[in-house]
Order: sequence, then C-alpha cells, then structure tokens
Amino acid sequence: MARQPTSRDVAKLAGVSQTTVSYVMSGRRAVSPETEKRVQIAMKELGYQPHAGARSLRSRKSRVLGVVVPYHEGADAAAQHYMLITLAQLLREHDFDLLLITADEGAAGLRRVMQTALCDGLFIMEVRFNDARLGVVAESKIPTVFIGTPGSGPFNAPVQSIDVDYYEAGHAAVHRLRDAGARNIAFVHSASPDVQSLNFVSQFRQAVVDTAGESGIPLLSRTCGTGIREIRKLVGQIAGDNRIDSYVLGPTISADDWCNALIDLGIRPGRDVSLVASGWSAERAHCLFDVDHFDTRPDELLRRAVEMLVAQIDGEPRKEAAAEAVAADAATSADSEAKIRRPVHGLTLLDPIFVPGNTVVGADRS
Repeated sequence: MARQPTSRDVAKLAGVSQTTVSYVMSGRRAVSPETEKRVQIAMKELGYQPHAGARSLRSRKSRVLGVVVPYHEGADAAAQHYMLITLAQLLREHDFDLLLITADEGAAGLRRVMQTALCDGLFIMEVRFNDARLGVVAESKIPTVFIGTPGSGPFNAPVQSIDVDYYEAGHAAVHRLRDAGARNIAFVHSASPDVQSLNFVSQFRQAVVDTAGESGIPLLSRTCGTGIREIRKLVGQIAGDNRIDSYVLGPTISADDWCNALIDLGIRPGRDVSLVASGWSAERAHCLFDVDHFDTRPDELLRRAVEMLVAQIDGEPRKEAAAEAVAADAATSADSEAKIRRPVHGLTLLDPIFVPGNTVVGADRS
C-alpha cells in the first residue's frame, strides 16, 4: 500500500518549513499569499488531505452537517435509508460530511446536540406540525432546514423548510378515483401514533377526507399496522364487511403488500377494485402490478434542501425562484394543521407528480 503523503512532504515540495504548512492549514498566523499558494499547489500535487481539525481551525467551520432522524414504530425504514444515503452523497459534492443524530429526545435532545458545536448546520426530518424543535432552532441561530413543515410560518433565518405538497397529492388521489367512477373509497392510514403525528401524513389524510366529502363519495377510514399479516387481516375485514370498490393508501402503507393481500382473496387491483397509493417504488417493488401512485421527488427534495442549507452557511444567495416563496404576511392564523395550501416565506413546496399505473379500473393510462 502506497504511503499517504504527510505535511512534511508538502513542506519539502513547497520549499517551506513544516511549521509554515501548519500555519496555512490552521490560519493561526499570517502567511504571504505567494507562500500560501505554493503550499496549496504542493498539497494538490501530492493528493494531501489535511486533518479535519486543522481545516476547521482555519475556516472556523467543521464542514459537517447533522441530520436529526428520530426512529419510531411504523417508520418507513427503506425510505429513510434511501434519503440518508442520497443526502450524504449530495453533501460530498459540496465538501461536507454528514453526522447522523437518531436519539428521539425532542427539543431537549436538539439543544444537547447544538451545545456540542459539532455541526455547521442541521437538517431535521420526521417533522410534526407546531414542532417544538422549531423554537429551539430559532433561538440558537444555527442554520437549519426542516425537511417537512414545522408550522404555518412564516419562517425566518436561520430556519427554512421544504416539503412535498402532500395535501395536493391526497386531493389528486381522490379525484383520480372519482374520475374512474368510484362509488365509495376505503382510506387506509398508519395505526402508529408517531406516524399519524407527522405533518406530511396528516396533510395527506386531511386532503383525502376533505376531497371525498366535497365530491360526495362515501369514505371508510381505517388504520393499519405494519407487516403483511396485519395488512392481510385488514383487507379481509374491509372486503368482507363492506362493498368497497376503491382504495387510497396513505404514507407508509405498503402498496405491494396491499396488492398481494387482495390477490390472495381473489380480488384483482385494476379489474375488480381500484387502488391509488401515496407513494411507491418500481425499483423496489415486490408485486406484479404497476401501482398508480405519486412520485414525491425525493432526489429533487434533498438536492434543494442541501442547496438551501449550504447557501446559509457559505453566505450565498438562495437560488429558489421568487414564486416559491411569498411575502411573510401571506401566512395567517387561519391556516390549520393540515391545510397549508400555499407556500409562505421560508417554505418551499414541491408539487407531487402523479404516475399512472394499472391498478385503477377503467382509467386512462396516459
């Protein structure tokens, strides 16, 4: 194995002392621009990576961003894993590393993390409406992006938030079934209190309830646990006790398991009943259907979240279009927990993209 270059090698190639190399990396003492340039060129030629501590001394930044992800019952572990891996990859493009913070200690845990000063900024996931962590962040002045909507806004520095418009997704799901001739709908959402309290879940749920009521479509609402056995049991109850012709599956409910459970009962999605899911991944599918669902654009969501936080830390202007944020007075106290229907200052909402499949009876596939 080739020997890793050292600061002594850098000093020799640059024609300076090892102490001078240390000064260039740490910034503890002024070095002439010409000397600093020679040291930087030598470091690049040798492929030398300075110790993270030395870099942080010079820049007064750790180049580490934390992501707060409390784990709980009913969480979509596969989706969380994908988002964390994608976030880490995006951050490396900006020369940041990612620190994973998983303790579910709420606002107190967040204060503890902030006091360590390990991170230049924070991403906060698994966001609830009126999230107690919002006040902690606002007081701390640490740059933060909530991946989710923590309140009705407006949000001012250091707080920004970004989310997918799950209310629009729930609204569109019911319209998809209505246009396909649905006479009644069973809406299935998570039985976990932790999942129910997440803002994007409540947004979707409220939209389904509102839109079914406005459309005059009877709605049967049921909660469901995780795992194929729990789903199979509930499918049997709904199919046996009610003449349901359409299903809407809320966030974290497995569309694959639901389709497989229906087939086990001799009920074929797209022929005997219609089904629309809040989300689904063809790459990770384990059923023989193309599920009608919404692309919640996780890659785009995380890319923008990274740009928002890096811009705060590096002092760059935000690149979001003006249309994605409106004046602070656009938010009013009348905004309810599950009815954030317009963006407010500091909040970016991405439109969900409906992806037609073959699980809605008689629907146009275009």
